[in-house]
Amino acid sequence: MSSTLYTEIAGKRYRLGYTTGSCAVASTKGAIMLFEGKDVDSVTINTSYGVDFDIDIVYKEKGENYAICGVKKDGGDDFDVTSGMIIYSKVEKIEGETFVTGGEGIGIVTKKGLKCDVGEYAINPDPLKMIKKVSKEISNYNYKITIFAPEGVEIAKKTFNPRLGIEGGISIIGTTGVVVPMSEEAWKESCAYELSSKKGQGKKHLCFVFGNYGEVFAEKYLGIKSENIVSISNFVGYMLDTALNKEIESVLIVGHTGKLLKVAGGIFHTHSKVADGRMEIICTLSALCGASKDVIEKLYQCTTTDMAEKILKENNLQSVWQKSAEISEKKCSQRVFGKIKVGCVMFNNDNEILGQSESASYIIDKLR
Repeated sequence: MSSTLYTEIAGKRYRLGYTTGSCAVASTKGAIMLFEGKDVDSVTINTSYGVDFDIDIVYKEKGENYAICGVKKDGGDDFDVTSGMIIYSKVEKIEGETFVTGGEGIGIVTKKGLKCDVGEYAINPDPLKMIKKVSKEISNYNYKITIFAPEGVEIAKKTFNPRLGIEGGISIIGTTGVVVPMSEEAWKESCAYELSSKKGQGKKHLCFVFGNYGEVFAEKYLGIKSENIVSISNFVGYMLDTALNKEIESVLIVGHTGKLLKVAGGIFHTHSKVADGRMEIICTLSALCGASKDVIEKLYQCTTTDMAEKILKENNLQSVWQKSAEISEKKCSQRVFGKIKVGCVMFNNDNEILGQSESASYIIDKLR
């Protein structure tokens, strides 16, 4: 039976999971053991995270010159679209050196900037090394090892893979071998990975969006090419830092009022659990634009920026949005020490541009 391991985050207990890379290692270990005559129902794998997993073998097949084992991906209590799929390994004894390749459902890299070269299967260096290591540890033979996951063809469409330039399947990834539930670091790494991919493709000008809503707006209403767009989730500061480290020349940040208002207030992590302050920021900017005390009190009682937008419009204070876009640009430019040209575009639920900072037009032209 598969082992169950836990971690505690913010006083709550969460079950750890294992990566696609760990699945590939486990299925390979099972397949080699099966090929060499052992009846295997589960295997134990070591991870660089410092924990060991006992993982069930859910599929076994042995032929004259090969063996196949499959294990079920388990992301623990973390949301993961790959959880539940089966990842297989087929081993075939060969005369030459052991090598690892991919098969059905494992994506092919089509763009520069990833850890695998263009044209290769998306099996990252860390799991690749672990697969070869476990092979040497348990066998004196050399093998052709083929990792495949037929369900991966469809599942990959629900991941970042297509936009990263990985076509036709999932990636075999995982630096530590463990999926830590609620892991913000993993989310950040995914965003940074996309930016690195763009840089590897030669992109010097990028559009940052907070999610799908911003991406649709950027493409449809600003005419920005999808290949120039990077999703940053809530990690404005982290992704600006990453862009600086990658020597990106310009960044356009496109966001709904509720997100960019926080940036105008110097909040570089926009998740509500970290900070809000939207109404406080609106009230401050409204006061600077000449709002009366009564109007400011009404704004302060708003629970959404949509509600505040109506009040601002009724009182001819729409300039608040333009001011917030300009201040957002200033805050972001300060964050990157002026080494990246930053522009900001703020839009509402009706897909109207409410504010556009000075540098935005220049960057938009670069992104079209």
